[in-house]
Amino acid sequence: DLSLDMYEEINYRAGMASSLNNIGVIYNGEGDSTQALLFFRKSLTIKEELGDKEGMAYSLSSMGNLYETMGEAKTALKYYQRSLEIRKEIGDKHGISISLNNIGRITLESGDVETAKAMATQSLEIANELAHPPIIRNASKLLSEVLKAEDNYEEALKMHELYIIMRDSVLKQEIEKAVLQKAARHEIEAREAKIALQDKDNEILKVEVANQRLIVIGGAIGILSLVLFLWRLSVKNASLRLAGRT
Repeated sequence: DLSLDMYEEINYRAGMASSLNNIGVIYNGEGDSTQALLFFRKSLTIKEELGDKEGMAYSLSSMGNLYETMGEAKTALKYYQRSLEIRKEIGDKHGISISLNNIGRITLESGDVETAKAMATQSLEIANELAHPPIIRNASKLLSEVLKAEDNYEEALKMHELYIIMRDSVLKQEIEKAVLQKAARHEIEAREAKIALQDKDNEILKVEVANQRLIVIGGAIGILSLVLFLWRLSVKNASLRLAGRT
């Protein structure tokens, strides 16, 4: 990873921790849990040394997600709970809402509907307060599943409808973001192409100037040679005339 190498070279430990966690996320997405866990632990260690509590909570949440995908729900729950504790300590409402939803999902799968409902409800309340569509989407989806488990189908349907609205809203935002990023890339590429064309034109101009300089120099040399030839011819003729007189 180039960013990691760069941060290591300048000993920027916060950047190193962030890059290590990102590499762990990539390995997790590829299904390589061993490597993912290795990088998450390295990242967490640096964040602990730096006292970066927000970063620690993020790494712990990443590790919880990893264990959840591995099917180790109890271990995942421990990491999610540790992440929640830190986020509450620093007042990170965005992170708290995510952690509550993570814990609610695990507890629902274990059959603890009551705890899952409490977690999902709190997560949705905070998400609504923050007006954050992605978290509202996840919390409403979880709460819909909890209410369905309680056989409260009417309320479950309401939550499911909210989930659909938020899901579509997030999807729209992601599409718009992708379009803007593509437009930005296109603009950058167009600028780079223009610069490259200007550089090429400059190189061509340099060659033309060099050629013109050679032509001028060549012409000057030719004229000088002609003058020298005429001078020599004049000297020779003068010598001949002088010789004829003697």
